[in-house]
Parts: sequence; structure tokens; C-alpha cells
Amino acid sequence: MAFLATTMLSFGADMSGTYTVGTGGTYATLGAAVTDLNAATITGNVVLEIVSDITEAANVGLGVDTKGYSITIRPNADAPRTITFTQLSDNSSPTGHFVIGYPTAGLSVAWSDANTIATNNVTIDGYAVGGSTRQLTFTNTNASHTNARVIVVVGACENTFIKNCIINNLVLLDFL
Repeated sequence: MAFLATTMLSFGADMSGTYTVGTGGTYATLGAAVTDLNAATITGNVVLEIVSDITEAANVGLGVDTKGYSITIRPNADAPRTITFTQLSDNSSPTGHFVIGYPTAGLSVAWSDANTIATNNVTIDGYAVGGSTRQLTFTNTNASHTNARVIVVVGACENTFIKNCIINNLVLLDFL
């Protein structure tokens, strides 16, 4: 069923509702869910609920016209969830592991303002529904590239909120 949903959405179908992301979810990774979001026509609010720890081998770019609807990323339960980015090289375009306002496909080409997409009404909330403890962690590895930023917002994105999350940038920088 998850394969069918992913395959159907990858061709730019309408997208709204709640999708699970992680082991046993609608999508195995945040990157897979975002790829479908980028290709879809958003026809209602979209919620991506993180159901397990996730390792993202490639950086992720969320760049889609939300048409006034919202995109929410949150844990599905009041339990710890960690998204770990492990890509070792920097993007050719905006530096960052999770870039909001620039689609994943654009991360491998030189920066261009034409590639930015005003991705509005995005909320990343570390609280699960009814929860009161920060349960969503975004992190990278200490082997990531030296310009690593865990989450980056670029372009004219409005109403973007990152709240109640734990963000760990483990890259060791030497400025000397």
C-alpha cells in the first residue's frame, strides 16, 4: 500500500491529509514524503507524522506552492523521534540538510533565484498532538560537510515556524 501511495503521488497527484513517515509508514523517509509533496498539487492541509527514527542519506529540499494550505511536520506520539542527516557533501545550491523554499531536485544545481519557491505555512513542531515534551530532534553527523546547517529557510517563505524541536548540529568547525 505504501508503495502504491508513493508511486501515485510521485506523478503529481493531489495531496492533502495525514501521512506517516518512518518505519512502517506511508513513506520510509522524510525525503520520500517531500519528493511527493514537491510534485503534488496541494489541495488541503498536509500533516507528516514522524513514526520512528529516520536516517536521511541525502539532503532534502521542500519547495512547493502550498496554495494557502499548511504543511505540518510533527511526531505521531509523545515519544522521541530523531531525523539524522548523513550526506557528506554540500549542496550545489543552498547549504543545508533540510532546505525549505528550494526543491530537492534543485539542490544539485547552482543557486538560482528562479529555483526558489515560496513555500508558505510550514510548521515543524516537536510536540505530538496533546504532547507537552519536545520529542522531535533534527541532527547531522560530525562527518557532515563543514558548511552544514541542519534546517534552512530560503526565499520568500511566509508563516514558517520551527518550534518545540531539538536541533543538534554536530559538525566541528575550525575558524582558524
